[in-house]
Amino acid sequence: MDNTIQFTVTLTRQDVIRATRRFYFSQEDGFILGVSLVILFATGILELARNGIRYFTSYTIALTLFVAMFLVFIIYFYFIYAISAAKKAMQAGIFSNAMVWRFAENQISVDAESTEHKIEWAVFCDYVETGPFFLLVHTENTSVFSILPKRAFESAADQDRFRDLLQTKFTANQKPPLLKRRRVIFILVIMLLILFASIFLNLSGR
Repeated sequence: MDNTIQFTVTLTRQDVIRATRRFYFSQEDGFILGVSLVILFATGILELARNGIRYFTSYTIALTLFVAMFLVFIIYFYFIYAISAAKKAMQAGIFSNAMVWRFAENQISVDAESTEHKIEWAVFCDYVETGPFFLLVHTENTSVFSILPKRAFESAADQDRFRDLLQTKFTANQKPPLLKRRRVIFILVIMLLILFASIFLNLSGR
């Protein structure tokens, strides 16, 4: 029985923009930055309530710098980088080419412009499933990924088969859920300790 999974992908400019945004905002650094901003802001409000306007001036400087860093992160990856990636894809002629992908247990093949390319699974080190896409992360450069829109599959059953195959191939590389990762937990604990310390000082100073 042939278990090869085959589908045809024709990417659009919007596919590249959306996939790029989803890929980078699925990374844990963005999550940490956002949570840190919320905790820092809450800490500042508590300290402002305890110390009055005298504290506000120095705190505003720190908060402004942090917010500026957060906004730069958002603007760069959500707008500049995503649109730049779409422009490069357009220059490469990706949007005009339909690609037929075939995934088997031992190999991957891609047909583009009547030429078949054989690809080893080792070319990819991981995958991300986010919204309407499967993204295959490249081994040599983990910031590069191949975009596979879910609309390319003929049925939900084919999507499930493909997901099972990816999970089988990349089981060793799959990260635990975001809130189970040690680095995330460590940073969140530190930020929460700062918040609780501020609350304690606020209550004891009354």
